[in-house]
Amino acid sequence: MNRTGHCKFRLDCRTKRKKTKDATLALPVHIPLDTVSVLQVSIPLERLPLKISIPLEIVNRTVLHSFNHLLARMEWTDVLQPVLDLDMTIKTVDASQLCVGNPDEIFKALMLKKTFFSRDGISVVAEMEELMLGYPTIRSSGCEILICIGPAKRCLKCTMHRKSLFAMISQNRAETSTERVMPTSHTNYRYMSAPDLRSRLTLLHKEHCKTTLQLERLRKKVAIYCEEDNGTEVDAETHDDLKSIVVDYSATVVGSYPPDSLERIFWEQQEKTALVKNARSMKWHPLMIRWCLYLRHISGKAYEAMRRSGILKLPTQRTLKDYTYFTSTTIGFSVEVDRQLMDAAKLSSCAEYEKCVILVMDEVHIKEDLVFDKRNGNLLGFTSLGDINDKLMGLEQFVAGEETKDLATSMLVIMVRGLFNRFCFPYAQFATTSLTGDQLIDPIWSAVARLERCGFNVLGITADGASSNRRFFKIHEKQSHLDTKIVNPHAPERSIFFFSDPPHLIKTVRNCWLNRRMWCNGKEILWSHLKELYELENDPAKTVPGMRIVPKLKYEHIHLIPFSKMRVDLAAQVLSESVAKAMELTGGPVVSETVKFITMMDKFFDCLNVDNYSSGYTQRKPFKQPYRSANDFRLNWLEKEFLPYLDQWEQSVLCRDVEGDKGNMLLSNETLLGIRLTVTSFIGLVTYIFTLPGVTSFLSEKINQDPLEKFFGCQRQRGGANDNPTVTEFCKNTQALRVVASLQDDIVRGNCRGRKRTQSTTVDSTAPIQKRKQKRQKCAQKRHSM
Repeated sequence: MNRTGHCKFRLDCRTKRKKTKDATLALPVHIPLDTVSVLQVSIPLERLPLKISIPLEIVNRTVLHSFNHLLARMEWTDVLQPVLDLDMTIKTVDASQLCVGNPDEIFKALMLKKTFFSRDGISVVAEMEELMLGYPTIRSSGCEILICIGPAKRCLKCTMHRKSLFAMISQNRAETSTERVMPTSHTNYRYMSAPDLRSRLTLLHKEHCKTTLQLERLRKKVAIYCEEDNGTEVDAETHDDLKSIVVDYSATVVGSYPPDSLERIFWEQQEKTALVKNARSMKWHPLMIRWCLYLRHISGKAYEAMRRSGILKLPTQRTLKDYTYFTSTTIGFSVEVDRQLMDAAKLSSCAEYEKCVILVMDEVHIKEDLVFDKRNGNLLGFTSLGDINDKLMGLEQFVAGEETKDLATSMLVIMVRGLFNRFCFPYAQFATTSLTGDQLIDPIWSAVARLERCGFNVLGITADGASSNRRFFKIHEKQSHLDTKIVNPHAPERSIFFFSDPPHLIKTVRNCWLNRRMWCNGKEILWSHLKELYELENDPAKTVPGMRIVPKLKYEHIHLIPFSKMRVDLAAQVLSESVAKAMELTGGPVVSETVKFITMMDKFFDCLNVDNYSSGYTQRKPFKQPYRSANDFRLNWLEKEFLPYLDQWEQSVLCRDVEGDKGNMLLSNETLLGIRLTVTSFIGLVTYIFTLPGVTSFLSEKINQDPLEKFFGCQRQRGGANDNPTVTEFCKNTQALRVVASLQDDIVRGNCRGRKRTQSTTVDSTAPIQKRKQKRQKCAQKRHSM
């Protein structure tokens, strides 16, 4: 307002008869700011014209606007009240503040609508207004305009309407304009603009034409098939007869399979689905859910194509997600995973000796990436090794002046493996980069503590020969002595044994043979001896073509590439008894030490790789028979022959008077340390477990980490061509693999090959599966708790 101006305001003064009148507010020409001016209000009414002079302190433009809107919202009567306390009104205005409405930045997209209608589309519930505050805001139609000065910035009506505005924003985010017009969209038409409605109609018309053409093609195709195969069209009566035959003979089909077999449950579920009118009311069997999750894990598109074909009745992928992501996927440990672990192991019903487990740990490379987690508002992708390690790393970065966190380049996975059953469970995962042995202490011993509290008996820890794992084992040494076990801090009567993975050891032994000129007892152990055997086997000039002494020896065994060096089966087949006998037959005394080396390593690997009860008899190899007592002859062989052989070999090299690197004449120090550690721990473990009640046999393969390698293969398989998942993808895949663990088949390609298991048709996977709770169930639980 100008200091010396004459201002007029036109007000809408309503009567009870809804007749609009005009009111004029006039100010004098000269108004000093430090004086009290007169606000003249002229209100022409039908029966009683009114002219009032109101003393009003000129504060600012906002007061006049507030008073203007206050008068505009007053309900005037034909006969004005004789007493009007205008002083109280002015004091009320002066002690009040304007309601700011909803001017938030997030609502700017909604302000384009100007006016907001109710669901019936008739009454106005809110409007966009910018005159009073000088900037746009959304006010409810019942806005009080003036509110008491205090912490609240808006009136109750605008606060209540604020929830509706947030709902509109959420709906706009959930579906973009492109998604709204798609034929599969579920957006209500009243929330769509006219251009969106036209686009939606056009797309629906195209989809209808496409479906009609596809239906016609299918009808022609069926007609051609019927003509070529002399088929006939089945009428409704014949269709009903065939359907009744299927129902009548269903009992015969069901009776031909075991009760808990996948085939029988699958037939029953298909029959039940055909009779259900509403697909949403279908209750799927847990084994059926696991089988569908396994299929979807292999290929989501193939599963969806099979489901949409209608040949098989399968649950939707939305239903499967409720069973897969029933809990949030997190880094580290969680109570929900502990419960899932105990349910999967059937801990409450298993025998005491079946609770014996070992921990298997290893790292896998992942892709660096950051992903926003909308559930907790965190960024996933940084390194995380538990609270203690994270705080220590944060302190080191603070001292070094580094402000940025490191992105994870690998995942450390801790798997729980049963010693007397096929139980394998990926227990926890940690995002790492440049892992050290000191950082392993907290996650490993935390896992041991949680498992002991759950009721498991942890008897061992298995890891490969990485430097961080060797450092972890070395931390537990006492007085520079090789300590192969440590007393369990949660059960002093038991010990925890340390193992280096036997398949990794056999690969490092083969690699040392390949890359070194080893020597023992005056004779060399060379890779060239194996090459000569292979060349002799493939010599076309030999007398009997087609006859081979070592049929499994191939080109890939001799000429190794980086990928083939990781395959365990190639290393085991080279260091086998058949190769040793063939080399002894064709090589003569020159290769005698190489033959002895191969024979000793073959027996060592057979002792620690017994995976079934029949190979020892079918292959006529006593070293592959299952262990049945603590006095087994193989334990004596490992202690009295194998370990002394390594000591004697090392001593002969040290005593040799020759210049040069003597370390090249032996296996590497890391390999020798891993072999001695594993053999000593294995002897102690077998001796202990046969003191447990109920233990009658033991398979030594239970101490290796083949299941963890296969788990990594399944992680890469889930990504398709992208075989390096991110942290978020790895956690989600882990949760899915936990659910379908009992139905996992061996991977076709990977480090662990050559072990074929015939899976029984009866799968013990009928236990209930945890499912994600719907919003209605969560709200009901909250109300019940309140």
